[in-house]
Amino acid sequence: SISASASCSPGNDGRRGLHNSSSSFAPIGGLPVKTSGIYVIATDDGRVLRCSRTYNDQALSSYLGHMGPVYGVAHNPFNPDVFLSCSGDRSVRLWHADRTQERAVFSTHPHHVLAVAWSPWKSTVFATGGRDGRLEVWDLERSHLDPIWVRPGSREFPAVTSLLFSPSRPVLFAGRGNGDVDVLRLVGFGELLPPSLSDNAAGVALVPQLAENTRSFIDANEEIERLQQYI
Repeated sequence: SISASASCSPGNDGRRGLHNSSSSFAPIGGLPVKTSGIYVIATDDGRVLRCSRTYNDQALSSYLGHMGPVYGVAHNPFNPDVFLSCSGDRSVRLWHADRTQERAVFSTHPHHVLAVAWSPWKSTVFATGGRDGRLEVWDLERSHLDPIWVRPGSREFPAVTSLLFSPSRPVLFAGRGNGDVDVLRLVGFGELLPPSLSDNAAGVALVPQLAENTRSFIDANEEIERLQQYI
């Protein structure tokens, strides 16, 4: 997600618009807004708005659940109608575009949650990062109550402001408020990758050029079905 000025209005429901408001937004399905035309905006009053380039008089949908500013949004790479939002209310929420009520709430962060990212190789895996430097990795298939991996926050770790999974290895990149980027190898997470992308016995990731073609090794329909039961 990136910072931008939003021009999408929430419509005639009485809540204030987003004009001249600093927001975070994400295009549908990871496609450029110019291509997809649809995007979601995270706002500082707790709403997430679904908007269109071709219909900017009002939002297509408004999702209200957070009790604080929303700092980030991320679309699932396998189902563009599914997205996550993270907020100053210390929660991460799972949404479906067709339903204005959140599908799940994850509230294990003790401080503001500033960043969220989906895995590109398994539809139920995502990561979150907090103002206190805390990092969490979730797999909904294993548990929807607790993360499967946590690095607690401390004074040594500045706020996590951005997250990105490697497309071909169990590696997570975490950008921090001081400009540092942590590169974290998620040991024991090889089983979450498709067999063609898993590490070999020597612990060396398979050919780097696979990164550009990861999706060709993944059964997209299987991943969509895997995610479906949680939304």
